[in-house]
Parts: sequence; C-alpha cells; structure tokens
Amino acid sequence: MRGSAPSYTPGGGVLFYATGGGAYAKLDNRFSTTNSVNSFADNGRTNGWGYVAGGGAEAMLTRNISLGLEYLYTDIQDDDFVVNVGPGTAPPTNPFLLDGGGTDIKRGDDHFRTHSVRASLNFRF
Repeated sequence: MRGSAPSYTPGGGVLFYATGGGAYAKLDNRFSTTNSVNSFADNGRTNGWGYVAGGGAEAMLTRNISLGLEYLYTDIQDDDFVVNVGPGTAPPTNPFLLDGGGTDIKRGDDHFRTHSVRASLNFRF
C-alpha cells in the first residue's frame, strides 16, 4: 500500500509498526544575561524543520479494546536564532566590542531534539 508505514503482525492480535515523516515547529527563543553594560537583541521566534521517526506496538485485549505503546524521536534544526551584542554603556575595551564591531552569539548546537513515549487504550465501535 503506497504511503503507509511498514508494519508486522505476528498473529495473536499484536501489530508492530514503524512511522516517520517531516516535522515543522515555531520555536519561541529566549536569551537572558546578568551583563548590564552591553545591549542584547535577539530575533525571538524562529521556524524550524526536521523529521520525526519511531515505532510502536498495539495489542488487542478484547474484540473492541486494544492497548498501544509508541516511541517517537523528533529532531528540529533551528540555525536561525542569533543574539546581537551591542555597545550599550560598555567602554570600548569591552571584550564584546573589540576589533571595531559587536558580537553575534549563536547556540552551540542548533538541533532541538525530543523523545516521547505514548501509551494508549483504544476502544473500537
């Protein structure tokens, strides 16, 4: 069947499956510091694209009731977030201002990764 996730049914009313696809997220970024002499400006919300992959199992308990367990891994790449450091009230010898400019701060890792596990109790009618 085109477009469906791979699945395997060993019998006995148990279904194993794999799933995956593209992912999109609007990320609300924040930056804070105790530095009160420089000015800091960030670009706030950014959009990230990535993927989700996982798998699970579902077992029939009765003719109408099943129990499921699913694991999902999500990886969103957000390399657009930046914090611009400006002079504020800092003297010209401030390390952020050396070499005649400001400093841009970016994350050490531009991937936002999550793991999730979901259990379900399903009723079919």
